[in-house]
Amino acid sequence: MIAFDPAGPLPTGTVLLEASAGTGKTHAIAALATRYLAEGKVEADRLAVISFSRIASVELRSRVRQRLLATRDLLSAAGRGTLPSGLDETDALLVSGTGDELLDRHARLVKALAALDGAAIMTIHEFCQAMMAELGVLADADPQATLVEDVTILLDQLTGDLYLRRYGSLPEGPPFDLATARVLAREAVELVEARLVPADARGAAAERLGFAHEVRRELAARKRRLGVYTFDDQLLRLRDSLGHASSRAAVERLRRRCQVVLVDEFQDTDPVQWSILHQAF
Repeated sequence: MIAFDPAGPLPTGTVLLEASAGTGKTHAIAALATRYLAEGKVEADRLAVISFSRIASVELRSRVRQRLLATRDLLSAAGRGTLPSGLDETDALLVSGTGDELLDRHARLVKALAALDGAAIMTIHEFCQAMMAELGVLADADPQATLVEDVTILLDQLTGDLYLRRYGSLPEGPPFDLATARVLAREAVELVEARLVPADARGAAAERLGFAHEVRRELAARKRRLGVYTFDDQLLRLRDSLGHASSRAAVERLRRRCQVVLVDEFQDTDPVQWSILHQAF
């Protein structure tokens, strides 16, 4: 393990920063973003900072803005020779150097703050939606489809329909009740790429497995007919757009758009999210 140095060389390539809760992870990300911008390594509209919930994303955007403002003011103070004491490693590094260097860093942060709304500081789902829009015709998606946040009602309807169709006329009665069918349906679509097991199920277990598979197929078909998709569908679409044999142009476009990508609370246990970030960056 190599200890993280906020004043060390800026990371290049792929770098993993491991941290326990409450050890300053968000502080480190905001400091890194500030250094990339102040040192001229990236423009604000070419920076992506991704988190995994809306609350975390809003906090991250606020923390990055606050850090940029604070460091901008410190650079102004450094130019006047009135620096406060107790600077952290990042600010101590940025306020060191020649007068021209301080002026350049200050100007870059002023520009970055004006353009910060163009930075991709967002959740993974918002990021995927923005990148699909960025790809345009290179994306594997129906441009007429509508994003919906919740398909619970649709799922409940199709679960009832399938349950009645499969078991409504059985003389011996259904193998499980409707409440169980609804639980099976929710679990089957919660992680739509997960493998349903056991594949060699027999008896009632085989019936539950078959019902779960049919729920997946029917939900996908109904969403296509209705022209709707979910946030999770957006992840799959972006992954597939990047994974096609002809995806080189799509990958290059995303790399031009996002030249520095900082991911907060990276969920490497989600194969779809990992695949998108690995293929693109």
